Amino acid sequence: MDAGRTYAAFLIIVASAISGSALEKLYGLVNDEAGIISPEEEQQLQRILEEIEQNTTAEVAVATVNSLEGQPIEEYSMKLAHKTLGEKDKDNGILILAALKEREYRIEIGYGLEGIINDAKAGRIGRQNIEPNFAKGEYGKGLIAAAIEISAILKKEQGSQNQPQGKPAVITAIEALTVFLLYITARGFLSSATGLAKEALSNKKEAKKQAPAIAGLAAYLASAVLIVIIMTKQIGLKQAALYLTLATAAAALTTFILRRHKAKQETNDFRAARIAWTMFGGRGNTGFGGGRFGGGGFSGRF
Repeated sequence: MDAGRTYAAFLIIVASAISGSALEKLYGLVNDEAGIISPEEEQQLQRILEEIEQNTTAEVAVATVNSLEGQPIEEYSMKLAHKTLGEKDKDNGILILAALKEREYRIEIGYGLEGIINDAKAGRIGRQNIEPNFAKGEYGKGLIAAAIEISAILKKEQGSQNQPQGKPAVITAIEALTVFLLYITARGFLSSATGLAKEALSNKKEAKKQAPAIAGLAAYLASAVLIVIIMTKQIGLKQAALYLTLATAAAALTTFILRRHKAKQETNDFRAARIAWTMFGGRGNTGFGGGRFGGGGFSGRF
């Protein structure tokens, strides 16, 4: 065993002998219950964590304990972090917890930051910064390195959000939903228009029978106008007009294909009926009719 590991083991034994009590709640950004961070390192760590909060609004805290007292580290870290770290509506808190006796650590990520620091990133932070330094007994150095990397990730994300955003190169989920609604509206419009045209040709004298189709056309037109107005405010008139054109074209194409298929099916059914009639003397089956923190993070050992 090298000198670094011997010193680390000595610190664990001394810290455990000094206090067996667990940390019940966070009292600041740096919570060194185990007493393994030097005053100089604690000042540096405090400064880094304060800068993170000032620059990104995320709240990152560090806690060290002598023992988890039989609790799983995931449960222990959740108790310390939940409804304590981060802003209520943003869930943007992070807790770095180290337990000496169990030689375990955990990076607990709040709901609001899981998309920025997922489990894989949290694991990389731990393996590259915490584990190698903790193995040498340099606990403060490992925690500082982890905090610096977390700060860099959060600042990078904050910087990308502050940059002017151009129009997205790909369609967004909201725009996709709008196009789908336009498609449904266009199909309804085409069906009503077709029904109105047929009614007008077959019943020129009976205008009352055309009223439902006319009402349907009016409703679909109103829906389309409303959707386009909403889209125009969100993505601009040109893009809204493009999406309306695409949706209408798609509706027309699918309507045409479905009608072709229906006509073909009716033709095939008629042929089958005629064959059955021929073969069975009018009897046979023609085929007609019938039936906050939520556990995101990374745990490791050192």
